[in-house]
Amino acid sequence: HLLHRAVEHFRKTNDCLVRAPRVDLTLRGGHPILVSLTLGVNKNEDGNELDIGFRTKKLKKSCSDRKTMEKNWGQDQAKRLRVRLDNLQAAEHLGVLKNLPGRCHELKGDRAGQLSLDLVHPYRLIFEPADNPVPEKEDGGLDWDRVRSVRILGVEDTHE
Repeated sequence: HLLHRAVEHFRKTNDCLVRAPRVDLTLRGGHPILVSLTLGVNKNEDGNELDIGFRTKKLKKSCSDRKTMEKNWGQDQAKRLRVRLDNLQAAEHLGVLKNLPGRCHELKGDRAGQLSLDLVHPYRLIFEPADNPVPEKEDGGLDWDRVRSVRILGVEDTHE
């Protein structure tokens, strides 16, 4: 009932677009112990969601097919990766991710210009802004609220 009310609320809101809701329900002894709800709610001023590209076709296929994801990274990692990709796709701009789980942050050093989202420790989803030019603030830093396009670079342990 709660899911139905949430979906109806978002459908009635004129300034957002609701994509198919995903619900993961974990049962123990016939009773729900974990409910995870992902609603794809997005709409920027152009009416578009964040555009997601991939560094290679192979990476895109690896991140698009559940069985391939589970084969490459295991079931837990595949689930977490799917949630992070869904969050990226549902965002109207990159700044939205600052308020979602996953600790989205800019990388430093030789990875400057790249960003990271936490997956199952120690792995991260690595991506970069793909806008041309990359939106910057007056101080030269990344303007997260104007980034409308990202390129997924891979799933990596950045501490190796």
